[in-house]
Amino acid sequence: MYQQLASSWWLSDAKGGIHSIWPGNQSFNLTKYCPESNGEKFNEFLPRFVDEVVMSTGLWDGVFYDSALDGIKSTNDGWIDINNDGTPDNHAWVDNAWREGVKTLLANTRARLGSDKIILVNSSSYGSDYFNGRLYETWPSPWYGGWTGEMNDYQDLEDSVKYSPQIIILNPNTDNTGSQYDFKKIRYGLTSALM
Repeated sequence: MYQQLASSWWLSDAKGGIHSIWPGNQSFNLTKYCPESNGEKFNEFLPRFVDEVVMSTGLWDGVFYDSALDGIKSTNDGWIDINNDGTPDNHAWVDNAWREGVKTLLANTRARLGSDKIILVNSSSYGSDYFNGRLYETWPSPWYGGWTGEMNDYQDLEDSVKYSPQIIILNPNTDNTGSQYDFKKIRYGLTSALM
């Protein structure tokens, strides 16, 4: 896959580098401002690749998209250039374009895979018209209002996901400590999931 990626598809940081949504992770431009390569933008290429290369093996039930955020304005200290003009873009404009790009990625994936394949996301509940569910990583995360905020989102998501099977994962973790015996966190996540 890496050989098929156009260098113009990377998300620019307005300093001449590749934008990082998460430390150590280079990001692609999911927006409509992503330049085309061989007639495709990245949010068209990836669903096609998943369909024609991954799913065509018959080994998989679906796909999981990480970092399907509902906004990126706060990432990389706000240095984001989605239209590749060499200057940082307005944060509200970036988030709107990003959300639409995520929605396009999910819509294109659903259109290619059909209704019987599973699409899961991480990081946001945005685009629930197209996926089967999501992973709530680091449950409850501080980014969405802690336990109360995430429980509200979780319960709203249960009502808005249209595809089955509906899969919603609450992932309480030990903050990468490697402690597999933190049963307090396990009970916390399990009890939350059962509510």
